[in-house]
Amino acid sequence: MSTLHDFLVTATRNAAEQLVPAIGRIPEDKRDWIPAGKARTALDLYAECIILNGYTAEMIQTRTWSQENFESYGADKEKIYGMTPEERQTALLGSVEKVVEAIVPVPDDALTVLIEMPWGAQTLAEICAYPYWNMSYHTGQINYIASILECLD
Repeated sequence: MSTLHDFLVTATRNAAEQLVPAIGRIPEDKRDWIPAGKARTALDLYAECIILNGYTAEMIQTRTWSQENFESYGADKEKIYGMTPEERQTALLGSVEKVVEAIVPVPDDALTVLIEMPWGAQTLAEICAYPYWNMSYHTGQINYIASILECLD
């Protein structure tokens, strides 16, 4: 495994380890609170991470964009909304391991392969990094919601 692979595996797992306590800071009855207007809820952000980790793992393995996955996104979110906090955490950590299992066998020479997406091509390396930075980004957003709710320590 290359240095990049090592980084992506570690960073992706670390991002999940930071996301779990972020959502945990917000009381369960406030996780679907909308901060303003069309802002997203903490639960919506968390659900996105779970779902898109899975979609991304599949994309890394198949090297193709799947429109079908994104057509089921709304239904997939509803399933996560119906889970208990413990089930959501299990789903998140499971999705992270799917990403890791997809990243590890990627040969170095495949990292520059371009995958066509609706918004333009991205390298496989960029796609492998997506779960890490998406979870990191949403951890910040969830922590911001927690700060508005005065739930940060």
